[in-house]
Amino acid sequence: MNIDEVSLLMEQRKLSPTELVKSTLEKISNENSNTNSFITVCGEKALKTAKDLEKELLEGKIRSKLHGVPIALKDLIFTKGIRTTMGSKLYKDFVPDTNATIVEKLENAGAIIVGKVNTHEFAYGPTGDRSYFGSCLNPYNSSKITGGSSSGSAASVGAGLVNLSVGTDTGGSIRIPSSACGTIGMKPTFGLVSKKDIHALSYTQDHVGPITRTVKENALLLNVLAGYDPNDPYSLNIEIQNYSSLIGIDVKGMVIGIPSFCLQRLEGEVHQMFSKCIEVCEHLGAKVTEVNIDDIEEISHAQSITIQFEASSIHAHTLRKHQKSIDSEVYERLKASRLVKAYE
Repeated sequence: MNIDEVSLLMEQRKLSPTELVKSTLEKISNENSNTNSFITVCGEKALKTAKDLEKELLEGKIRSKLHGVPIALKDLIFTKGIRTTMGSKLYKDFVPDTNATIVEKLENAGAIIVGKVNTHEFAYGPTGDRSYFGSCLNPYNSSKITGGSSSGSAASVGAGLVNLSVGTDTGGSIRIPSSACGTIGMKPTFGLVSKKDIHALSYTQDHVGPITRTVKENALLLNVLAGYDPNDPYSLNIEIQNYSSLIGIDVKGMVIGIPSFCLQRLEGEVHQMFSKCIEVCEHLGAKVTEVNIDDIEEISHAQSITIQFEASSIHAHTLRKHQKSIDSEVYERLKASRLVKAYE
């Protein structure tokens, strides 16, 4: 069921948060080995939260469309009292004493955290197969990568274990696994979603965003996640929209821009499918036009240099003291990052 269907059944008291959480936990228990999505499952806590939310439902209180809905969080989002590993041996037993701001937002909206999901170690890699807790497996074909670094976030949704998850994206870490696992992943505007108490990879390029089964669910989740946070120096103090309000309107007359570089390196099958998407938009009355972005190669280089420099700064102590505990591929990536100079 999608979230609209779940929410309606909750309102009609034909489905309870407890029933939904029990069903979700059972599914995770039976099927998680197919993808290795979940690192930590919060069964006891999730059921207690579900019972509390069920009482509220019986009293006629509904916090949001996410009331009683299970959600999975990438395992570098701090959760008070729940293990948060960053996919690393170094943090395999780390339990934060604070919640990330977005965790507070989700809980206030009635979402139920059922577990923490796999990630490429320290979120520093695009493949999703470098974690102390083992590779995350693609839900459609276990011989293929999930993409990363938000591997478990996308795989858990793609496998139907949950409808909603939260990932992070610095250089593609929401969008790559979402593409690979057949889910909807969105990298929001920088600063729209708080990064407070989320382990950083690159201070000036990290984003937090939703991974879901449908576009509507993505918008509903972003409605909860977005908002100004005075405790995050990068947070935007702007008016928040209702991101689901325009879903379903006619696109006739809209202009859709396709950056020219997007079409330059596509494999044949992907190019064919991309072209079909453009045809659908045009058939619906939208105008599709190619857009040239000047200096894209220089922009790409600057992004890469910035990620490397900030990542090496964040992990300087780890590299000095704990290099043998880091995955070899991640270590080499961090080691190469140390070569970037400040003037660059």
